[in-house]
Amino acid sequence: MRVITGQGRLDGREHGGVTKFLGIPYATADRFRPPMPPPGWTGVREAGVAGPAAPQLPSRLESVMGPAPRATSETDCLTLNIWTPDVSGAAPVLFWLHGGAWATGSGGWPWYDGSILAAQQGIVVVTANYRLGPLGYLYLAELDQALGNGNFGFADQSAALQWVAREIGAFGGDPAKITVGGQSAGAHSAALLAAAEATRPLVRRVFLQSGPYGWPLQTPAEATEVAAAVVEGLDDLRTVAPDRLLAAAGRVAVQRHTFGGIVPPLYPTATAELPWASPLDALDRNASQDLDVLVGTTSEEMRAFFDLDPAVAEASKADVIAELDRRFGDGERVYAAHEHGQAPGRVLGAALTDSEFTTAAVAVAQQREKRGKPAFVYQFDWRAGPFGACHCAELPFVFGTAEAWAEAPQLRGIDAEFAPLSRSFGDRLGRFVRDGNPGWSPFTTADPTVFRLS
Repeated sequence: MRVITGQGRLDGREHGGVTKFLGIPYATADRFRPPMPPPGWTGVREAGVAGPAAPQLPSRLESVMGPAPRATSETDCLTLNIWTPDVSGAAPVLFWLHGGAWATGSGGWPWYDGSILAAQQGIVVVTANYRLGPLGYLYLAELDQALGNGNFGFADQSAALQWVAREIGAFGGDPAKITVGGQSAGAHSAALLAAAEATRPLVRRVFLQSGPYGWPLQTPAEATEVAAAVVEGLDDLRTVAPDRLLAAAGRVAVQRHTFGGIVPPLYPTATAELPWASPLDALDRNASQDLDVLVGTTSEEMRAFFDLDPAVAEASKADVIAELDRRFGDGERVYAAHEHGQAPGRVLGAALTDSEFTTAAVAVAQQREKRGKPAFVYQFDWRAGPFGACHCAELPFVFGTAEAWAEAPQLRGIDAEFAPLSRSFGDRLGRFVRDGNPGWSPFTTADPTVFRLS
């Protein structure tokens, strides 16, 4: 299949009722500069290989998710991937952003191959790369105005979505029916895209997986403090090797880590482009009245972060109560509410799963209800793996990519139940992308329905 875009002609590869177009450049950017339209090309560009990921350190969840491809490039990472089903007419579009704490990940990794989802659901699936870590979220405006105001990763996401809205018609997609989705940091970002001035009109629906929507955006003062720590002792920031920037950011992350903490040091900063306290605030104040919302979590999110953390695993009841008291002001009550015969570290994980993820998802739904447009809420409960229904556990099921996750410790013990659960999840998601209703009742105060996938 050959398509014509504003940059030039592309040849895709057809297989199994889907044509894939991989590694399409949607923007180009100099370091600490906003993304710009990419150059065009003459002739026909083969689009059979995904582009490299943005420069990054290994994921802190690699011991749970398994090893990821290592190919990275600072100059060629702003690419996206499209899977188009063989259907008549314009198909709805899922534009999906990977997670990874704004520091790791790639939409081009085999984990997120959209072939199965596109073929089974008759939707166009799009994934995108964006700048990460210090190259994407270092806020330098108050240290050197010439280095921009940060949030370059978010600017990349915005540019990718705008590219899709302009060009997706050539790939068989309907630009009036774009669902913006994502997991974890990707869900946090998707919520902001649904509210930001430049992209709000492009978003018809959002699919939000395991996002920390209540996390406040960093204030410029907070972000400047982090940036100053990262760049201390570095040479010219425009030319210093990416590896040195990454290493510096990694050291700061270790220095700032606290018991039970998972908030990364580099993530979106509140600026004129993102003038909100949090994604919850953004959705409440600026999302379209007609926005359809599907939001959910896994039931044991924090196990991905805590099961292999010795400090948490070896924590005493007193340690955990003290941490819960610091966070919530009534540690003993919170501990008792989540104990259920578990070890102290598991109690901490259950309490923070509830406060950081589950409560945030419900809050999104409650906001939509107040606007007269109730959201749909799910919870992923599959627990056969060694880390249970942890953060990221649902990702293989969403995309149906069990083979790509073969080395993932989180999926050890997977058996014949994968295919039917994956198809069920995909069918529900497909219904939502197509018509805004995944097939169960919306969440309301009177009927707080949460659809469980297990």
